[in-house]
Amino acid sequence: MKRAAIFFFYDKDGIVDRYIPFLLDQMIPFLNRLVIVVNGKITNESKYIFDRYAMIPSLEYELLVRENNGFDVWAYKEAIEKMGWDNIASYDELILFNFTIMGPVSPFAEMFSKMEHQKVDFWGITVHYGVSYDPSNCNPYGYLPVHLQSHFVAFRKKLTTHSVFRRYWEDMPPIHSYEESVGRHESYMTKDFSDKGFRWMSYVDSENLSAYTPYPLFDLPDIMMRDRHCPIFKRKNCFINLNHFLQRGGSASASSRLLTYLKQNTDYDVKMLYENIVRTCCQWDYEPHLNIIRLQPTPFEATYNAKIAVFLNLGEYAAVIDWKRYEGSLQGLSQIEIIECRNGKKNWQNLFTGAAANFEKYNYVFVVNPSEIHTFDKFAMMEQVEKALELFFGSKENINGILQVMKKEPYIGLAGVLRPLSAFKPLQSMWKDVCQEYFQGFDELNVGKSNLPYGSGLGIFCVRTQALSEAVREMMSLCPDYDGRMLEQVLALLIQSQRQMTIGFASEADLISEYWAAQQLIKNTGIGIVESAVSSQLSVKQHLGLHRMRVVFSALFCNDREARQRIHNRLSAYWAYCRAKHHYERDTPGGT
Repeated sequence: MKRAAIFFFYDKDGIVDRYIPFLLDQMIPFLNRLVIVVNGKITNESKYIFDRYAMIPSLEYELLVRENNGFDVWAYKEAIEKMGWDNIASYDELILFNFTIMGPVSPFAEMFSKMEHQKVDFWGITVHYGVSYDPSNCNPYGYLPVHLQSHFVAFRKKLTTHSVFRRYWEDMPPIHSYEESVGRHESYMTKDFSDKGFRWMSYVDSENLSAYTPYPLFDLPDIMMRDRHCPIFKRKNCFINLNHFLQRGGSASASSRLLTYLKQNTDYDVKMLYENIVRTCCQWDYEPHLNIIRLQPTPFEATYNAKIAVFLNLGEYAAVIDWKRYEGSLQGLSQIEIIECRNGKKNWQNLFTGAAANFEKYNYVFVVNPSEIHTFDKFAMMEQVEKALELFFGSKENINGILQVMKKEPYIGLAGVLRPLSAFKPLQSMWKDVCQEYFQGFDELNVGKSNLPYGSGLGIFCVRTQALSEAVREMMSLCPDYDGRMLEQVLALLIQSQRQMTIGFASEADLISEYWAAQQLIKNTGIGIVESAVSSQLSVKQHLGLHRMRVVFSALFCNDREARQRIHNRLSAYWAYCRAKHHYERDTPGGT
C-alpha cells in the first residue's frame, strides 16, 4: 500500500526525547509520506532530529509547526487541509498517530501485514469499549461509545475520498480541552463513520477483556502485549496524576506490571521511558507508577568496585548515635573516603568546598547529614535516623546492594529512605517556606517546584556524583544564599531536571508500620477505605509495595470533604479492579 502519515507531537519545552525517533524509525519503512505537526515550540536540536527524515530518498517529508491550540484534533485538521484532498486521494491509506504512545515492542511489520488483507475502511491498533455515561460531558451521543483509540488510526481510500470524511474535518468544531478532544473526536468518530456504512476493526483483538475493563491498553498493558501482540503502550501509564489516578480507580499496579514486562520480555529500552517521564512530569505524578519505593536493598556480597565518598555530619545526633558501629561495614569497601564535617548548620557547603572539593573524582557520595528541623519530636527523629543508618550501613552487603541498584539503573540519581509518615506535614510546610525564600529562580526548571519533591527529610542518602555535580552548579547559580534547609529535597528537584529520578528504600517492617499508620489515620478521618484493601486477595508485598500506598498517604491530607469521598469511592473501585484482574488471570489458560 501507498501510505501517508500525519504524526502529532507536543512537548511543553519543545524537546524530542529518544522514544519519538525510535517510534518513527520503525514506522518509516511502511510510509511514502510523513507530515510531522508540532503544537507550540520545538528546539533547534529537536528540529534537527525530525529533519533527518528529509534525507530519506523514498520518503516525502514535511514539518509543520503551529500554535498550541486545538490539541491533536486541530493539528490533524490543519495538516490534512495543507496536504489537500487531491493529494490525500493519491494514497491507499492515511494514518494519524501521535506522541502519546511508546514502542514498538513487537515489529510493526506483523501489524501492517495482517491489516493489509482486512476488508475494512478504517482501522486502529486498540479499542476502548466505552461506558454508559459521558465523562467528557460533550459527546453528541450522550455516552461513550465503543471506539478506536485516536493515538493510531488508519483510513483507507474509500473513506478518505468520500464527502463524509471531508465534511467531518471541515466541520470540526473548535477544541479547547482534552475532554472535548475525546468527546467530540476520539469517542465520536468511530460510531459516526460506522453508522454511515463504513467498516472498521482493531488490530488487537481484546474484546474478551472488556468484561474486566473498558480500557485494556491502559489497565492490562502486559496482557495486551503478551497475549495479544500489541506493539505499543501508553505513555501516561507511568505518570497519570493523583486526581486522574483516583478517577480511573487506580492504575499503579498496571504501571508496575508494564515496566516488569518491558524489562523481562522485550528488548525495548526502558531508559527512554524514564528519560521522558522524569523530565516532563512532577514527581508526585509519576511517584505511584515508576516504582520509586523499594524494599530494603537486596544484600549483595560481591563488592562493587566503585570510588565512594561518605560525607559525615551527625551534628547534635553525634551525642546519641554511635557511628563506629557502621564503620566496619564501610571498611570492607576498597575505594572509600570518609569526609567528616563539624561546621554548623550551613554544613552542606562543606560537601563542595575544602576537603571535599574534589568530590567529582568519586562515583557516588553517601551523605549522612541528619536534620533536626523536620520534626518537633527529637527523640522520634533520632529513632528514624538510626533506622535509616541501619538500612544503609548496617552491613557491607546492604551498601553493595544500594550500589548495585545505582549501577543497574542509571536513570536513578539519588537514593534515600522512605519518608516517615509523621514527618509529612512538617516537611510540606517547610518546603513552602524554602521555596518562598530561596527558589523563585527554580521556576525555570519546570519540574513541579510547588509540590514537595520526593525525599525522606532524614538527610541520609546516596547520590550519583555526576548528578550531584550538575545539581551543585544549578544551586550555586540560582540560589547562592541557600542555607542548606531540606538539602535532600532540593537535590531531588535539581536531579530531576537532569532526567534522573529519586528513589527511597524501606524495610518491609517499615512498610507494614506505615501501612497500619495510614489505616488508623484514614479511619480517624472517616474515610473508611482500608477494609477493602485488607480483604483483597493481593499479597502482603503487593499491598506494601507503596506505589499504591503512597496514593493513600497523599489522600490523608486532603481537606476537601467531597474530594475525600471521591477518594473513598475510587480506591474502592481500584481494589475491585485488582480482584477482577485476579479472576481473569485465574480463569485464563496460561494466565499467571
